[in-house]
Amino acid sequence: MRADIIDTKPWYKQFWPWFVFSIPATSVAVSMVYIYFAVSTVDTLVVDDYYKAGLAINQEFSRIDAAIEQSVSASVRFNSDDGIVSMRLAGDFDAFPKILTLQMMHPTLSQKDQTITLTETADRYYTAKLKADITGNWHLQLSTIGDEWLIKNTALLPSKHAILLIP
Repeated sequence: MRADIIDTKPWYKQFWPWFVFSIPATSVAVSMVYIYFAVSTVDTLVVDDYYKAGLAINQEFSRIDAAIEQSVSASVRFNSDDGIVSMRLAGDFDAFPKILTLQMMHPTLSQKDQTITLTETADRYYTAKLKADITGNWHLQLSTIGDEWLIKNTALLPSKHAILLIP
């Protein structure tokens, strides 16, 4: 005959109660960490006025179409040693613009974004001084001061090779 085994240990010395309590305790701890990060960080990628952002996208498409019609392209070089950006512009222009705007936008850190004004130094060649460190992934957009056309590309900088900007 089999004798009944009586467990004489108190509940807090048993394995199963601690295992069962650990599951909700772990999820509460992880939730607190998520709440901390949600409250303490700023999401800079959210646009407050999405309607205006949508209208701006349509304007951007018309500027890209204008760049396609004029066959606009640019070859951009970044010299991180002396902080100079140089560019060669190509396209079907009556007269090449004297000043261009290069917007460098970081994908996740908006405080690193830069707007650089390039001035013509020779026929179709433009240069400017960089404002800050350019290490990382960047979205590049080149346009005229009057926003007549727009060409763009994405680049991992610094790069030893020229970056081609096209519509």
